[in-house]
Amino acid sequence: MTFYVTTRENGDIATRHIKGLGQLPSNAIQLDETDWIRLTQENDGIWSWDGQTLVKRPHPVVEGAIEDLIARTRYAHEIAGILVDDWKISTSREGQALVAGATIQAMLEPNCRIQWKTIEGFTELDAAQIIRIAVAVRSHVQACFDRESVLLATYNAGTFDETMLTEGWP
Repeated sequence: MTFYVTTRENGDIATRHIKGLGQLPSNAIQLDETDWIRLTQENDGIWSWDGQTLVKRPHPVVEGAIEDLIARTRYAHEIAGILVDDWKISTSREGQALVAGATIQAMLEPNCRIQWKTIEGFTELDAAQIIRIAVAVRSHVQACFDRESVLLATYNAGTFDETMLTEGWP
């Protein structure tokens, strides 16, 4: 088989062709099999033709992409849930709101008892347990935002590495 590419005005690869499969453009550039395999298998960059050889350069960093990735990672950890006194507690945004409401009730009615639905099912909680859960949920959420803040600072300092996204979360 014989392999070809066409380029845009800036040299970036525009199309790929195999001789005998469809119409071959008149401006097609022939590649050897090694370059063809790299071109079709390595998708971690932008391929260009510099007039003599096939060149791969990194994808451009989209402004805000790393910040968004850090925020999405924080959110995933934030809503992952926590364990408090052997109860699996939801830390979704809705779960956080329910805990906040129950905490207000516990503060206003110190003798209250409520049926609370954990991830595993219902359990009865008294005011002290409700407040303990609220403190744990709030601490967990704050720790997630604190970690996001550290990661953004390392990114802004130019020392961020994506492996940091897997470390240091509560």
